[in-house]
Amino acid sequence: MNPHQGADYSGMTLNERLFAAGILEQFDTAARRRDRARMISLLLTVDVGQSKAECTVEAILANPSFYGY
Repeated sequence: MNPHQGADYSGMTLNERLFAAGILEQFDTAARRRDRARMISLLLTVDVGQSKAECTVEAILANPSFYGY
């Protein structure tokens, strides 16, 4: 069972969602490692749709320094 299931992330930024779920550090680690699959998986756990998760990750990986990675 997803421990974040049922959480209300509406109105939060992606970073706020990841922080509220306690997985921001995991996401940052995945981003630094350029682990696309893990990044998408983590975004999906905080109610980011598949398409938005993929677009977000592609943007980060295309210009990591812009996002602090």
